[in-house]
Amino acid sequence: MSESSSPAGHPSGQELYRLRLGDYRIIYAIFDKELIVYVGKVTGRSEKTYRNLNEILEAARRAVDKL
Repeated sequence: MSESSSPAGHPSGQELYRLRLGDYRIIYAIFDKELIVYVGKVTGRSEKTYRNLNEILEAARRAVDKL
C-alpha cells in the first residue's frame, strides 16, 4: 500500500478496496480529493469479511464529510 493506495482489489461493484495481508483482509476506501484513506475493517479471511460493505462505505463517507 505504500507504493500504491489502489491495488487491483475491488469487491464487486463497490467503491471499496481490499488488501490481503497474510491471513487478514483490510477493507478500505480512498478519497483522492481529500487525500484520505479510510480503513473500514481489518478481519480474518472468511465469508463474513465481505458482509455489510455498504455500511462500511457509508460510514467512510460520513467520516470524510465531517472533516
